[in-house]
Amino acid sequence: MSQFVGRWRADTPSDQVPGYAAFMSVLDVPEHVRELIKGKVVTLELTLDGENWISKSSIEGMLGRINEFKLGEDVQSERMDGKIQNFKSIIEGDTWIEEITPVSNPEGSTVVTTRIVNDNVMDVNVTIVGKDVSISFKMLRQ
Repeated sequence: MSQFVGRWRADTPSDQVPGYAAFMSVLDVPEHVRELIKGKVVTLELTLDGENWISKSSIEGMLGRINEFKLGEDVQSERMDGKIQNFKSIIEGDTWIEEITPVSNPEGSTVVTTRIVNDNVMDVNVTIVGKDVSISFKMLRQ
């Protein structure tokens, strides 16, 4: 579990990740939000205190989101566009698996993110369940 702890920075701006446009379209992310994050890099900081995780995620130059949780528990959070979602994180072997389900729009898409760390590189894959859409990128330990 300790391999996930640390500060991580995407190696490329979000909108330059292959499949980004289709991904955002399927998730129905408003155009003004897409413009806000255009050319910006995502950062993630994970800390562990006993059984409690703290996740600080942000987009370059913007206020971030902080979530405190225990693995396997549902947590409610708010997206940048104001939509409410639940997420649950687990670790299976060497893989962090996070499932995000929409609350504001119950008919919206569920998203599954997997993270695998090799040395100072985190491979991230984000898939929209039931759709043929996913994105993959790397985050580097800072």
